[in-house]
Amino acid sequence: MANIEVAGLTQGEINEHEEGLKLLAAEYQGVHLKLWPRRIQEFYEVALNEIEKSGLNNEDAQKALAASICTAISLYMGGKSFYLPASSGLKQAIQDLRISKDFTGFNYPELAKKYRVSEMTIRTAIKRQKALMTEVRKGGR
Repeated sequence: MANIEVAGLTQGEINEHEEGLKLLAAEYQGVHLKLWPRRIQEFYEVALNEIEKSGLNNEDAQKALAASICTAISLYMGGKSFYLPASSGLKQAIQDLRISKDFTGFNYPELAKKYRVSEMTIRTAIKRQKALMTEVRKGGR
């Protein structure tokens, strides 16, 4: 496990927790997942779906990895109030990048039509991408 500082837990406690999870998984063969809180079950389903798409072909390994990821999230974030951002910011960043790649220097109207946004939105996306690339060149990201 990576060296992640967990407030109030020693490395021994973390290792003990992981061993307990392995024991549960071996004993109950996945049934223990139903005992998890609903939100953690949802995280598990999302993680398992992504792992399946990754090309890992062993179903038992896929399930074990998904359970391990969810357990880690629960261990490190459990009981804490935190905000998990919606994907809208990520979608915006992806669209900005696509717009930037399609930009020829003079095709604002065409891009506005293609992406179904205003020309001002296209200009703003180009400006954000230029600022981001400047930051990347400076080594800031």
